[in-house]
Amino acid sequence: MKRVFSVCALLICAGVLSACGGGGGSAGPDISGPPPPPTVDPASTTTVAGRISSIPSVKLGQFADGATAERFTDSQQQLFVGLMNNANLKTILETNNYTVVGTPETGTSNGVSYQKISAKQQTDGADLTIYVNGLYLTNSETVSVVLVDSATYGTAILAAGDPPSTLPSQSVTYSGNASIVEIAPQSSGDPRIEAEGGTFSLAINLGATNPVGTVSTSGFSTFQFASSSVELDKSTGSLSSNSVSIGRIAGTQQSGLLIGSLFGSDAEGAAGVIRSSSNTPATYVGTFFGKR
Repeated sequence: MKRVFSVCALLICAGVLSACGGGGGSAGPDISGPPPPPTVDPASTTTVAGRISSIPSVKLGQFADGATAERFTDSQQQLFVGLMNNANLKTILETNNYTVVGTPETGTSNGVSYQKISAKQQTDGADLTIYVNGLYLTNSETVSVVLVDSATYGTAILAAGDPPSTLPSQSVTYSGNASIVEIAPQSSGDPRIEAEGGTFSLAINLGATNPVGTVSTSGFSTFQFASSSVELDKSTGSLSSNSVSIGRIAGTQQSGLLIGSLFGSDAEGAAGVIRSSSNTPATYVGTFFGKR
């Protein structure tokens, strides 16, 4: 799994996946926010379908290779949901126990801004590299995909941003950026890597008693992910599905796990991470982030 995550880091840095996706408290960056000025949208005035008072940290699942699915909130009240392969890295992110080194690198690829942040763990000085790919919501809240890579503490691929507090009572469609990586083992040497960026759409009725949505991709020529059973936990704003199809459009499709969340005080954003349940004949990792 370390190899899978490291490959994702390299591809994000290279801009293939639609561009790149603190020193305790104020010394660290808001790693869930991109650098450009925010695009401010009108505040929601619709009827509220639910209110979220707290989002507990919890282990959501585990893969056979030891990677875990996690949800947690850091000391700056940023919400993270995604995959990681080292429990110590989760602790570092939860406590913001790192210090930024130098100036973050920023850029734009395919119209999407990204940020690359170099940091060091405060206790032992271990290097961390943080990639952020996201956008601003109303009131400068954020939704993003974050990848953290460390030779010492492993790697994490996370949906991140400001947690939701209210759910509007309406049917909505979230759309934005998506990416998929295929990692195919070879008989010798490094695995064969292929990646592609596109867009996603997530349609769901937030006002339903037990909301179930549909997610799909477009703009991809090689890969896709889709599910007609994305469940929303209205008590936490979390998104999940155990029946995602991810893989090649004309070829192998694998079942996978989707974990994610709504983001922003009025659930304006959505983001998530998808991973295939099997690594035969390849492992697929997908990400998405956007807004309604």
